[in-house]
Amino acid sequence: DWVVGIRGKTLYKKLGLEKTSDDSTAYRIVFAMKVASKVTFAEYYEKFPEKRPDFSMPESIYKRGDNIYRPLRNGEYKQLKSQHTEKNKAKDLSGKFVLISDQFYYFGSEPVEIPKNLSSLVCGRGHKSNFDKSIQDLFLECITSKTIGINARPSLWDEDDGSWKQ
Repeated sequence: DWVVGIRGKTLYKKLGLEKTSDDSTAYRIVFAMKVASKVTFAEYYEKFPEKRPDFSMPESIYKRGDNIYRPLRNGEYKQLKSQHTEKNKAKDLSGKFVLISDQFYYFGSEPVEIPKNLSSLVCGRGHKSNFDKSIQDLFLECITSKTIGINARPSLWDEDDGSWKQ
């Protein structure tokens, strides 16, 4: 399975980009990840301590960790200090698993244009789809031609802060 994050029109506007009616300009691939495994939130907390925010470090990147839910004995979770607000907690924990990837592509502020033959990828937030084999093959050909890993700074990241490269 693959998860693909696509920049939508809301972020396009938030970035103050010039107005467009061309979906190929507004909708672009921000990230793609091949799911290698899934773990519970409790397992994620224990297995990936390096993904927890660390506010003792001066670089912004260390404050951005996503492993922010410490399991409690009663089955609940305590949200750690993070860049996320408490209002995100219910939505964040609404799933049963955290998806783990070892094949991750991140394009951030330099998102990848979606080829016309893959325009069906633009299908809405949280959408789950089983694309036919031809679309899957075209997607894999497109994404694996890119450099794996972090390719550009996040769109809303301070341009003077290069800690995203770590």
